[in-house]
Amino acid sequence: MKARHITPALLTFAFVMAGCAGEQAAEDASEGAGQSYPNLAAPLAFENDRVVVQTISVEPDVWAGEHGHEGNQLGISIDGGTQTYRVDGEETDVTYAVGEAFWVDAIESHDHMVKEAGLSAVLVTLKELKAGMGTGQTYPNIDPTVVFENDYVIVQKLTSEPGQWVGEHSHAGNQIAIVLKGGTTTYRVGDEETVVSHADGEVFWVEATDAHDHADDSATEALLVTLKG
Repeated sequence: MKARHITPALLTFAFVMAGCAGEQAAEDASEGAGQSYPNLAAPLAFENDRVVVQTISVEPDVWAGEHGHEGNQLGISIDGGTQTYRVDGEETDVTYAVGEAFWVDAIESHDHMVKEAGLSAVLVTLKELKAGMGTGQTYPNIDPTVVFENDYVIVQKLTSEPGQWVGEHSHAGNQIAIVLKGGTTTYRVGDEETVVSHADGEVFWVEATDAHDHADDSATEALLVTLKG
């Protein structure tokens, strides 16, 4: 999967649910935080002291309206597609792959729209840039693919086959999971198992966890964003 560092942004659809440990409720988010657009809603999926996560469903032939970005943002395309960007009257088409991740630098006024099928994506705004030496998440039985990395975040794609246990692992926390292709997951902690269904486009915060394991009942794909600092 191709990763890119890009200035214009694209945004999305998703909702909040429990991760490997804990819940982050949508009502915890404060109104008016994060990115705004004149013609498009940018609902908060969730917010905490590290990030603001927003979602938008971009419909065909609807311009977002002239807007800028303050930067420190990570965009992730959920379903892929082509978006037209307009800067000073000049238009450029950019095609995004499913699960593509890109960094959004600070940019001034521009606009964008899609001409054909709608797009969905996730926009993560980092409240404070914290560089670190993080290397991402590891699992005994699968090898996640790095799709984007800079000084502040590392984004990995996880693909699992039906019934495949990823192997006992833990999480250091400060991670965001984004489900590209959902299904039913069985989580195992010691001898106790819990079954959770994850929908396509679902987004949740992953707290620090002790050792656990999980397997899916069907082939699934997800992205894991780890904050390095």
